[in-house]
Amino acid sequence: MSRDLFDFLSEPDDKPEPRADAGHARPQPPHDYHRPCRSCGKRVLWLMSCVSRQTAPIDPDPSPDGNVVVNGDGTYDVLGGKNLAQAQAAGLTLHASHFATCPNGPTHRRRKK
Repeated sequence: MSRDLFDFLSEPDDKPEPRADAGHARPQPPHDYHRPCRSCGKRVLWLMSCVSRQTAPIDPDPSPDGNVVVNGDGTYDVLGGKNLAQAQAAGLTLHASHFATCPNGPTHRRRKK
């Protein structure tokens, strides 16, 4: 992965604040993008989901098996089905969730009730 993505995400956001009456605004991303994984120590991007607004670790390097699109504003989208196929065909850079690639991932998964 190029440093450009880390550098881009570290730059302050020069966009104006959304108006209060502008409907729903995009989620505000976390300010600390570069915390390493507490389990394996790998450098990951901590980004906010555009849908759930929850922060998740995303592998910074592109992945041929990835299904995550990193947006330039510190957020991400997970693609599936037809959208994923279209993104792959278009050559879009895709990343993987670190939850899926962490060697210690199974120890962090919640047990089903």
